[in-house]
Amino acid sequence: MHSTQAKAKSALLLTAFIWGSTFFVMKEAAAVFPPALLMAVRFTVGAAALALLFRGRLGVLRGRRYLAASLITGATQTAAYLLQTLGLHWDTSPGKSAFLTAAYCVLVPFLGWAALRRRPTGWQFAAAGLCILGIGLLSVTEAMTISPGDFATLLSAAAFALNILSVGYMVEQGCEPVPLTIGQLGAAALMCWGVCALTGAAPYAPPTAGAWASLVVLGLTASALCLSLQAYGQQHVDPPQASLLLSLESVFGVACSVVFYGETVTGRMLTGFLLIFTGILAGETQFAFVRRLRPQNSE
Repeated sequence: MHSTQAKAKSALLLTAFIWGSTFFVMKEAAAVFPPALLMAVRFTVGAAALALLFRGRLGVLRGRRYLAASLITGATQTAAYLLQTLGLHWDTSPGKSAFLTAAYCVLVPFLGWAALRRRPTGWQFAAAGLCILGIGLLSVTEAMTISPGDFATLLSAAAFALNILSVGYMVEQGCEPVPLTIGQLGAAALMCWGVCALTGAAPYAPPTAGAWASLVVLGLTASALCLSLQAYGQQHVDPPQASLLLSLESVFGVACSVVFYGETVTGRMLTGFLLIFTGILAGETQFAFVRRLRPQNSE
């Protein structure tokens, strides 16, 4: 049991690392492709790759349970990624986007309260307060306004929270990770192509080979691989704890954004990052690791 939990948590941590390390790739791709087109290609690549690798498992997707699961998880995924990509396209930097998106970690318990009647703990209320302060420092200007990109990113955090809850619920109901991921990606791809058709989405400039390559990389790693790992991890880790591990993408995202994208972190941004990260730790760990260290330090 402990070995299975360790593998599940490792899968979620690897997912967080890959997601965090691809924020700056998303930012660059969003400069060439409209959000709907970017996501449509990315999700299609991911769904096609998994369908080819696991074509023997596709039969289960014909069942009502998997059809419903695919539509629900696909819809929340579509909303989350479209809003996040829109924020990156408008004016949100990769590092800031990573931390604002991580607010889903605090939202999961409260949305679970609304859906499952499980009241958040005092620590989770405190965590929400810290995250709100951090988000305020990151997003609210001196004129008490919030940029369109940051607002879209915060909405994406709510959609990501719904996605984590829905994936967690579906695997609890017996959906297998790989077929669920294929169905989720397939549904999301169809929804994004639908948005493209309605909006007439086309590249802002002739895409280079590198731009297309970035979409393929995003589709294979950040979508096909990561969503499979997420579904596997959530088989053995409850949604609040899973959201904590996944939210570590914010740390990896800032680090990669500074190193590879050249993002400058100001004192105000750093304070906001620290408040959000402290809120995440408070809500999900209650600083238990600090209490465990105390007896050792006093000897």
